Amino acid sequence: MHVVLPMAGALGYECRHVSFRPLRVTGFTCGTQCRAIVLNRFARFCDWVLTTEDSRSTMARAATFDHRIFTIGQLSVISRQDIQLIFAAARAWLSGLVALVILAIGLRIVSTFGWYFPPNFQGGFLAGRDSYFWRSAYGIGFYLHIIGAPIALLTGLPQFSRLLLRASPRLHRTLGKTYALSVLLAAAPGGFIMGFWSRGGVPAMICFIAMSLLVAVFTVLAWRTALQRRFESHRKWMTRSYLVMISAVLLRLIDPALRRSGVPDELSYQISVWLSWVPSLVIFEVIERMRNAPMAQHENSGRAQALR
Repeated sequence: MHVVLPMAGALGYECRHVSFRPLRVTGFTCGTQCRAIVLNRFARFCDWVLTTEDSRSTMARAATFDHRIFTIGQLSVISRQDIQLIFAAARAWLSGLVALVILAIGLRIVSTFGWYFPPNFQGGFLAGRDSYFWRSAYGIGFYLHIIGAPIALLTGLPQFSRLLLRASPRLHRTLGKTYALSVLLAAAPGGFIMGFWSRGGVPAMICFIAMSLLVAVFTVLAWRTALQRRFESHRKWMTRSYLVMISAVLLRLIDPALRRSGVPDELSYQISVWLSWVPSLVIFEVIERMRNAPMAQHENSGRAQALR
C-alpha cells in the first residue's frame, strides 16, 4: 500500500510518500492465538484517512475517523477490546513466568531431600536440630511438611489454567483433590508442628502457626464451595490457599535479598516469613474489591430503582 504521511515542517505540513505493507501480529493468551491489532488497525487507518493531497484536510478527516482509532492531541490506535486482548496476552506471559519460577524453586526444594533421608544434622536446614528431632513431635511434623508441601505446590499450580479446566475437567478435579489432601493431611499439620521450634523466635512461630491454620481453612472452604458448585467463590478460596502455600517460594527469594542488603540474619528471617504471604493476600483482596465494586454499584442502583 502506498500512503501519504503528513509530517510537521517548519512552515506547516508537508507530505511524504511511504510504502507501507499491512502486517499481522499474533499474541498468545492461555494457549490460544489472539489476532492483533496495532499494526493492522494502523494500516486501515492509513488506507482510509491518508487519501488526499491536502495534508491539513487529511488531519481533519483523521480527527473524525473513529474515536477508537485517532483523536487530535491523543493517539489511540487500538480499541478497548484490542487493549483487553493485549493485556490478556501480557497476563498469560507473566503467568507463565511466575509458574516457571514456582516450578524451579519447588524442584530445588525437592532436590535437597538428600539431606533428609536419613536426616543430616551436620548441615542444611536440620543443622543443630538433633537434640529434639526424634525426642519430640518435630520429626513427624517435618516429614509430613516436606512431603505434603511440594505435592501441593506442584498440583496446585495447574489449577489456575483455564485451558486445563476446559480441556479436562476430570484432571482438574483430580489435581484439586490431591492438592487439598496434601495440604490438609500433611503440609498444614506439619507446618503447625514445626512452627513451635522455629529459629526465628516468637514472631516466626506465630507466623508459621497462623499460616498453617489459614491455609487449612482456605482449602476446606475451597473444597466446600466446589462441591456446592459455587465456582466463583471456589476460585477465590483456592487462590487464597495457594497464595499461602507459595510463601515457601517467596521466602527463598526475600530472605537472601534482605541478608545481602545488610539485615541481620534472624531479623531478616522474621521479616521474610511475614512478607512471604501477607502482602500477597492483601493485594489479592484489594483487586477482588476493585473487581466487585462496579457489580455492587450496579446492584445497589437496581435496588434503588426498584424501591422507587
